[in-house]
Amino acid sequence: KFADNVQLRFFLGTLQDRVGNKEEVIANMKQVIDMDPNHVQGLNYLAFTYAETGANLDEAEGLVRKALEIEPKDGFILDTLGWILYKKGSFTDSVKVLESAHKFQPAESIIAEHLGDAYNKVQMMEKARGMYEKAAILESDVRKVRDIRTKITILEQQQMKVGGSDRKPASQ
Repeated sequence: KFADNVQLRFFLGTLQDRVGNKEEVIANMKQVIDMDPNHVQGLNYLAFTYAETGANLDEAEGLVRKALEIEPKDGFILDTLGWILYKKGSFTDSVKVLESAHKFQPAESIIAEHLGDAYNKVQMMEKARGMYEKAAILESDVRKVRDIRTKITILEQQQMKVGGSDRKPASQ
């Protein structure tokens, strides 16, 4: 009925995401961008969707960089760029961008978790653990909290192996 309404098309794409239909998310976000090439949320959403699926990472980087030209201080857009860089294996660059994202959105669990993942990849284990702890505190979804706590346990186990001890972390 309102096929030409860009914001309704965007909301439709987000609803498709909630039910796990990534193909429809991508199709709707592409339509949003076709209708409004400067739709910051659409650019970011499509880029993040690509990052989460690990597909079209170069295209995703281009989309998110365009969104950043429009909104350079948006922590969520910075998070998307950082996550794309992480997925591309540019972990040091990812840390820098995710630290900026966290500065702009310090109360966002997913950004803290992404930063923890990036710290982990560059062997900054204490910082990784701190970000995971923060992410777990900020997160309200019980399943996600459990997943984050699992990352903390794995990190503790890795640190124990490096230290040569057979001790088990308190979180077990």
